[in-house]
Amino acid sequence: MQRGDWSLPLASSLEPRDRSDARLASLISHRQCTDMVCCSTIVFIYNRLCQVWKTLHAKLVSLFPRSVFPTHLLLFTHLFQGGQFPLPQHASSPLLALRCAQAIRPYLFSDANSHADPTAVAVLIDAPLTWVHVETAAHIQLPSPPLPPLNVTVFVNEKPLTTGLVPLNATAYPLPFSLSALSPQSAPFTMSCTATFPPGDQVFSVSAPLVYLPENPSGSVTKFDARTGALLARPPDGKGGQFTPLFPIGFYTQIDDYLAKDPTIPATLAQQGSVIRLFVYIS
Repeated sequence: MQRGDWSLPLASSLEPRDRSDARLASLISHRQCTDMVCCSTIVFIYNRLCQVWKTLHAKLVSLFPRSVFPTHLLLFTHLFQGGQFPLPQHASSPLLALRCAQAIRPYLFSDANSHADPTAVAVLIDAPLTWVHVETAAHIQLPSPPLPPLNVTVFVNEKPLTTGLVPLNATAYPLPFSLSALSPQSAPFTMSCTATFPPGDQVFSVSAPLVYLPENPSGSVTKFDARTGALLARPPDGKGGQFTPLFPIGFYTQIDDYLAKDPTIPATLAQQGSVIRLFVYIS
């Protein structure tokens, strides 16, 4: 979270009533607060002060109903409402958020010997260090630099599939394996990734599904490439072929001022790989 992230919700939920309230709003905002932990602490204190003053003000009104309290005493009447998403807790020591996933999902039986790219059939390992309690994060004891790599072993159905050394803070680090070690099935395999870190023999483990399917006798298959975030599909001619990236974005055009002036445009767009769809709107 950046420095200015706290200023937007406060601008709409806090109305300073005097200079003290204004200084408090400024302190909570990015002018005085430089990190998320500082902002969280100040917001917590501010909310508690709001609650205390609200209770105290109600007690004073009940004890002295005929008294008129100057408006400048109401310093803490607006609670910080926050956002709709819970904020993760910060840690006092570094954490390792180990994650693993297959590089392409799903694998098919025909993929066993069809990929020239060695990272296509692989398990991708993420090993980021963080100070926030995100999913899969666990405490890790770090030695003095240089930091040694993680020794990662991937198991499928409790049997070793691949292993390798993964640097800390790596993202999508590939550990290649052979599909010949598995038999395709309709249900996902249970894949677990275990990493050991030399100081103190620390062990970290996460799990994820691995999908390896038989060939589809009819219809088509669309894959997800976790290395790039792209979709992969065969040519739409029904003749098979290699899986290639699919760019699922098109554009709309008009008949009168574009297509009607040049009847060769649809054929040109089709040669360029566009899928032509004609929609007629009647208004």
